[in-house]
Amino acid sequence: DTIASVNASASAVGSVGYSSIAMSDDGTRLYLAYRQPLMGASQNQQIFPFLQLAGHVATFSRPSSTTGGSASSTDWSYTCPLELINPFGSQTAQFDQICDPITGNLLTGDDFGSIIRTTVNLHTGNRVVAIRSNFGLRLSDGAFVALYEETSDGNYVISGLVFLMDGTTTFTIAEKIVFGRDFAVGNDALLSAVRTPAHGCGVTTPRQALFFYLRNDTSLQWEYQQTLTPPATASNEDFGVSIVMSPEGTQAIVGSPHLPS
Repeated sequence: DTIASVNASASAVGSVGYSSIAMSDDGTRLYLAYRQPLMGASQNQQIFPFLQLAGHVATFSRPSSTTGGSASSTDWSYTCPLELINPFGSQTAQFDQICDPITGNLLTGDDFGSIIRTTVNLHTGNRVVAIRSNFGLRLSDGAFVALYEETSDGNYVISGLVFLMDGTTTFTIAEKIVFGRDFAVGNDALLSAVRTPAHGCGVTTPRQALFFYLRNDTSLQWEYQQTLTPPATASNEDFGVSIVMSPEGTQAIVGSPHLPS
């Protein structure tokens, strides 16, 4: 009943289909991804059919329970949408269709909100929501994770964008667009997987690694710290297929279902 009520509210903001859902640890915030047409029914839509859907995330809230019991569905209220504003406009959409190196399919739309993770900033006590997108502000940026922090007045401010970088490596576009296919956040830490199997979409050299980032307390910028690779010499295309991080950002569990014995 609670979700049905929230779904009805999300329909009111123009939803055309969900792709992800997440809830804060305290159960008072709900984040629902929805997708809307990026361009109208015009010539542009025929030129750029692979970018027809843009992702958004609707935020909902309810009061904290004072009794310890479950809140009713009527306690949920729509708060605001989260979306990444592209200052370059639609001009950055003028590129060829991009092949997904994992599935071999063409990527359709920015898919903002395809993965949503939540945590808490232990310095401020504010809730944090991290949202993944297929494309950055420009195609050359690849995928990214955008982090938003809820302020004391209930609004959300963007607290960082994390792209695939380590300061030395020149990554391929295939590696960049799979960044964040799974990731985990905890306090000021982010751990993201990059998995590119050696087949399809022009990928000849596979990469299986996790990239670790920390938020600098002084500059408040997200900075690369370390690359983690599978603890085996054999090829393991599923390293990082799932990641969980402790709330403090000090420990992580990494899925590796085909790790050799």
